[in-house]
Amino acid sequence: MATKKLKRSEPVPDGVRRLALQRLERALEVLASGDPDAIHEVRKELKQVRALLRLVRSELGSKRFAAENARYRDIARPLSAIRDSQALVQAAQKLAGTQSPLVKALKVRHRAVQHQLLVDEHQLERSTRALEQGMRTVSRWKLEHRGWKALGPNLERVMSRCRREMAQAKHSGEDDALHSWRKQAKYLRAVLGVGAPAWPKVVRELDHGLHRLADALGDDHDLAVLEGLIDRGELQLGSTLATHSRATIHARRRKLQAESFKLGEKLFAREPAELVQAMHAGWKAWRR
Repeated sequence: MATKKLKRSEPVPDGVRRLALQRLERALEVLASGDPDAIHEVRKELKQVRALLRLVRSELGSKRFAAENARYRDIARPLSAIRDSQALVQAAQKLAGTQSPLVKALKVRHRAVQHQLLVDEHQLERSTRALEQGMRTVSRWKLEHRGWKALGPNLERVMSRCRREMAQAKHSGEDDALHSWRKQAKYLRAVLGVGAPAWPKVVRELDHGLHRLADALGDDHDLAVLEGLIDRGELQLGSTLATHSRATIHARRRKLQAESFKLGEKLFAREPAELVQAMHAGWKAWRR
């Protein structure tokens, strides 16, 4: 099985291109299967490709980075609608039980979303064509530096962005800010995973904590979306059930957000520059 991390003696440009192509090939395999239940795997692979772009952002240059990032964002967006509707079903099951009217209403909605995108709009075929085109551009990514110079500035940039998003989410408490923080936490974890064999213990602990953080923020986001559907009357729930569901959602979200901020403060107690310095030392020892 091909490794999904950089290899010890591998030049960074070769490794990044190899990993990007592996991810895109896997995404195409899943799309070719036609299995709607596997859509989430396609999204995960594309998220990993976008993380790789962030890992070499300074090498690519702002114009190329923006174009490639937008490419894979736009491919993933309609597929995300399918996964997100399924995630709402799962969130409601945790909240109200598998047989609740809320879950039944969300299952009806999920089937409608899935049918629209996969049958009416032929989204799998469109995504396949876009991914095949994207694969042809990977060889043209201009990556100059073969070692740490390609990675260090970008690692610090992604860490700093994640910390800023945490501060913004804590300051505003708004759903969009919390969701932005979650996305950056997932990008950071994906970026760290690429060079995982080289990192010291402190970074491996950060990676583990980011997994927990992304899960908590993801659950909170699903509940925020669910609350919006209820508020807009899209699920056609009775007033009693709607009121009860809102109260349950609010209580659960308070706990998830408190857990997320507590964990975030612990994870980002160190400055990004300090962490990157430790990573550089680990990288040099690993690459000898």
